[in-house]
Amino acid sequence: MTTRTWRLGPPSKYLTGRVHSHGGRTFRGFWGAYPERMTRDPRARLFVAVDPPEAVCERLAGWTRSALKGTAWQKSTRVLGAELLHLTLCFLGSRPVAEVELLAEALSSCEVGVGELSLGAPLWLPTRRPRALAVEVHDDAGTLAKLQETVVKAMGEVSNLDDGNDVTHHGGRHPRRFRPHVTVARMSGRSSLGGRELSATPSLSFVPRELILYLSWLSSDGASYEAIASRVIVPPEHAFEEWGRAGIPSTSRPPNPPSI
Repeated sequence: MTTRTWRLGPPSKYLTGRVHSHGGRTFRGFWGAYPERMTRDPRARLFVAVDPPEAVCERLAGWTRSALKGTAWQKSTRVLGAELLHLTLCFLGSRPVAEVELLAEALSSCEVGVGELSLGAPLWLPTRRPRALAVEVHDDAGTLAKLQETVVKAMGEVSNLDDGNDVTHHGGRHPRRFRPHVTVARMSGRSSLGGRELSATPSLSFVPRELILYLSWLSSDGASYEAIASRVIVPPEHAFEEWGRAGIPSTSRPPNPPSI
């Protein structure tokens, strides 16, 4: 059975500016820090993602710190903490607050199951003038791509695609090929990457368990994310065994190659 859960209560409650607690953590109200925006078309920066298991995120963050240590671009990159790592399926950009509850409801209609995913090689994105270091994610069964298509369609039925905020993953008016990855570090400025070669990423596989609508807070220290709503992902029938070993290092694949 598929269920939907509100992580911080229904969005209508979450938007009141009150302080909420969840899982032992305290969250500020949606516009509590910016009361002046309540009278000027309040908007929210939103995206939909799946999270790798905590164990996978910890290994990725550790690999990133180790891979960048002593390199020419170490000082120009900011390694993201394990708690910030996610796999974006749909970036909605700045949306009117009035749409938030509708988008959360649309999330419940996304019923595609996702099988096992595995980590691939490091990626510098975008390719020509990189601003981020990421790790590719292999979706051999194609189930993640199917979920991404479903999410984009569901979000598009709520959001206006002609107002300059495309709900495709990469933004812009024209959809681009979905390239699943987890961003692990961001670059400050446009530093030269030289040879760009990094050590092999950890050979890990996992099965995502939740589809999450996130709110992104931007600051001079970087972005932070808060979950507004989530939906449990029921895996395909053949993937139930994989749930039990999600996040466990894969022994069926050779080590991932280094970045070139």
